[in-house]
Amino acid sequence: HMTEQQKVQKLREEQRAQETEKRRIGRRRQNEIMARINAATIQIPKPPPSHTIKAIEAKNLLKKKREAEVT
Repeated sequence: HMTEQQKVQKLREEQRAQETEKRRIGRRRQNEIMARINAATIQIPKPPPSHTIKAIEAKNLLKKKREAEVT
């Protein structure tokens, strides 16, 4: 009876070790995939702001001209 329990316990430990190794391999694969994705992403530079002071002034001037034309 004692050897039967020991066999069962040993089998459980082996299964647990296999599951742990599977998880470790899975995490390693996931990390490699994420590293590839991060390396492959292209950094797109941010476009210059379109709302500069000159652009705002030009927009206001056009608005005033249109209002003057309407009236």
